Amino acid sequence: MKSDLGREQFQRFFSLGLILALGIFLYLVLLPGDPKNAWLLGLSRSRFVLVAGALVLAGIMAGLMIATKRGVRLVSRPIDAFNQWLQNSTNFWTAIVLFVGFVLLGLIGIAYAWGARNDLQVAAYVSRLGPFALWALALVIYALVATWHSFGAAQLERRTELLVDSKFHDRLMMLLVFLFGVGKTLWGELISIGRGFGWDGGIYGDVAMNFYKEVVVNQLFEFNIQRILPSTIVHLGLRLSGVELSRENAILGFQIFNIAVLLLGLYVWSKIADELKLNIRTRWLAFIGLYLNYAFLKQMFFYPVLT
Repeated sequence: MKSDLGREQFQRFFSLGLILALGIFLYLVLLPGDPKNAWLLGLSRSRFVLVAGALVLAGIMAGLMIATKRGVRLVSRPIDAFNQWLQNSTNFWTAIVLFVGFVLLGLIGIAYAWGARNDLQVAAYVSRLGPFALWALALVIYALVATWHSFGAAQLERRTELLVDSKFHDRLMMLLVFLFGVGKTLWGELISIGRGFGWDGGIYGDVAMNFYKEVVVNQLFEFNIQRILPSTIVHLGLRLSGVELSRENAILGFQIFNIAVLLLGLYVWSKIADELKLNIRTRWLAFIGLYLNYAFLKQMFFYPVLT
């Protein structure tokens, strides 16, 4: 019998999304606020945007739930396409790995928020954005359970296909690197020299915080000029994100940049392995050599502000 995610499961999925979105709406409306920041209907601008976002989510979920129940073609076609996509073993296991990865990432975020609950700024963000994160986490968990329930047994019978599929292993390696990088960023040890910038990192951290002053006004030394691309990218990222150009944010920017570079490097390596037609064992052996070492496991996150 062909496995698939039936229409009823999608209806339950969208119903869950609707109920949780309405819960977010009520929570945000009832959350105590400062009258000094009242902008409209007693809500601050940021709170009003979040409340409106919750209503939009609820409307989308309600619309999709009704459309799925009625078998509207605009919704049924993507459902059929998704079911067809999951028939392939590689696609199925990739979806499972991604779902599990998002669940683990969500749990990491919850643990971080709990550990930093005494930080007033973090607490403010968590109290407002946390419900949206939990909404997404709940839907991912439901998708994981439903997908496994519908396809798991059939795909386990064909697991030998997966064991020889290099793409799945490449994605698994990238997921491991990503989760490790996030964990080290949140809880890893940070060099104390230069308040987190280190020695040479002081130059590149200053460039990330104040590019124009350090490069143009202070006329950065030629040797250092050729190494400021990462600092430039971090600076632009901080500017575009609208956060304060502080030392802490610069360090976080470098940590995120380092994770991105590691993932990009792993992706490039996977393409090289494809070109060389390397088998699964050789790929994992290369992965161990490239990433299970001091540079990755310690240095890159202990001393992130380097180029």
